[in-house]
Amino acid sequence: MKKSIFLAMALTAACMFVSCKKEHLGITFGDTKGMIVTPCDTIALQQDPYSPTLWLYDVDLNGDGDGDLMLSLRTYTSYNGRHAAIHCYDKKEDARILCKNVEKTVYIHTETTQTTDGDTTHVYIDKTYTCHRIDKNDEIDRTEEKAIIQAFDAGDLFVLNKNSFPAHALLYSALEESNYTEGEHTNYQIHNHYLHKNDWDYFPLDVEKYIGFRITEADGFRYGWIKIKLFNDNGEYSVRLIETAIQE
Repeated sequence: MKKSIFLAMALTAACMFVSCKKEHLGITFGDTKGMIVTPCDTIALQQDPYSPTLWLYDVDLNGDGDGDLMLSLRTYTSYNGRHAAIHCYDKKEDARILCKNVEKTVYIHTETTQTTDGDTTHVYIDKTYTCHRIDKNDEIDRTEEKAIIQAFDAGDLFVLNKNSFPAHALLYSALEESNYTEGEHTNYQIHNHYLHKNDWDYFPLDVEKYIGFRITEADGFRYGWIKIKLFNDNGEYSVRLIETAIQE
């Protein structure tokens, strides 16, 4: 009886160990062991900030001679600030970029001051939009859920079975931006200043990072990474695609 109980416990522990190994199955960003590495060293520049889209690069991830992802870079201004964005499009419904699903909350911090100039009162309203509260009384502007591309460093683990792989992903870096509006009235003038801090989980500028991908093939999935750098050169945004790697 004791032997049966011991055997059952040993089998349970073995199953748990196997399950644990499967749970943490992954590859390491930057590690080339068991990977097919393709150097790219391609730099593409966003030359026209008014162009809605500048197609950059058709990326062949698995070496079959056909592009799997198409990258485009553009700069734009939105409600929550100015961005340099790389769009990653799945061309053939077989390649997906590694993302994480997050909930983002934007807070509004408001400071109001006023001065008097003769018969005119000047009211200055400063509103700062951030992703953290500056003061406990700051209002919530909005909360939204989205999938964002994760930026990894060399040596980070790519856990293969715990991730989100959307068909279209956005890799972007947000920049602090200010804008102003003014309104004149009979005896007072309103000065609105809006500052978008954009201190959220944006892709970093001017450093080499890794992003993960997954390709669907006939016999299952192949995983890999792209080494990439997004940078700002005096207001002109560029992306450098350094190399790609995929499982053998």
